[in-house]
Amino acid sequence: KSSPGPEAHTTVAGVLTVEVYRARLRAQGKHVDRKPGSKSLDGCLHDPPRLPPEVHVLPKSASMPKRGQDGCLVFPDFPEFRPNLTPAEVLRMGSFGGTYFRDIDSAVTGTSYIGTEVIQEFPKAWFEGVDVASMVCSPVYDKKLNRYGVSCGGSLGQWESS
Repeated sequence: KSSPGPEAHTTVAGVLTVEVYRARLRAQGKHVDRKPGSKSLDGCLHDPPRLPPEVHVLPKSASMPKRGQDGCLVFPDFPEFRPNLTPAEVLRMGSFGGTYFRDIDSAVTGTSYIGTEVIQEFPKAWFEGVDVASMVCSPVYDKKLNRYGVSCGGSLGQWESS
């Protein structure tokens, strides 16, 4: 089950501070995180960490966007966002070495997340024909799963501190 970590409630008036965030990153070993698929330290970590932006979740889901003439997805309410792949396509390509929805302890929320539980909120069609254990929720990065056979991306520590 997903649950708050021991430091989840150590914010000031419900606002995450740099001090609390840094302590979470250090407690989780993310201040010395490794690049995915390698043993080298991730040189993109920030100290002090940059606080994550405030996020507001929309009350309802939107319909699937259409593709523009260039093949990119078009979001009428956010025209600057122009991805060329859908989430299902990204997962099928072995992105993130099969670890995209691995179990994590989030320094941002102070909560532990179980990948197989988290994916339940997404359309089942995204995962049809996909070996979820190895391609989506694996605890171990495997560059052979990546369509191009290379290690790529940043560590969770980098994502959470930048």
